[in-house]
Amino acid sequence: TTTSVFHNIEEFVRRTGFYGVDIFLLLSGIGLTFAIKKESLLKFYYRRIRRVYLPFLLAALIRWPFAHWSIWEFFKIITGISFYTEHIHVLCWFVPAIISLYLVFPLYYKFFSKAKKKFLFTAVSITIWLILSILLDGTMRYDLYGFTNRIPIFLIGIYFGDIIQRQKE
Repeated sequence: TTTSVFHNIEEFVRRTGFYGVDIFLLLSGIGLTFAIKKESLLKFYYRRIRRVYLPFLLAALIRWPFAHWSIWEFFKIITGISFYTEHIHVLCWFVPAIISLYLVFPLYYKFFSKAKKKFLFTAVSITIWLILSILLDGTMRYDLYGFTNRIPIFLIGIYFGDIIQRQKE
């Protein structure tokens, strides 16, 4: 029937769209390795806030009256509290997700850049993530678990960014 054909097409597009998130996280990891080297930590955070968080804040301000959020709900959304405590799909879920990764990136990169064997460091980091992921399976909300399961692709992006930079030297 026509309905099942459209349903199949919609399902295919939806599943394919998930790969876009992975590609974005991979490219973000690569890009951050360049950004962290060319600017101070303060400027690094400022640029992320200006490029990612301010448009998110503007979108939240525009959406607020139509969504009938209380001040407390609005605050939880713009700070990412609701992302971690309620549901990731409140408003532009990818913004609190990527901001979380941006916040911890400089610390991770500090250790990563000092590692003599970057591949091993990345592999160990992903292994630690895998162990934690297995331990948290069933205790973490399914939607949040879906985000955390994308962290390895971000770490691989950091590794690839380092490879690209070393090849240019």
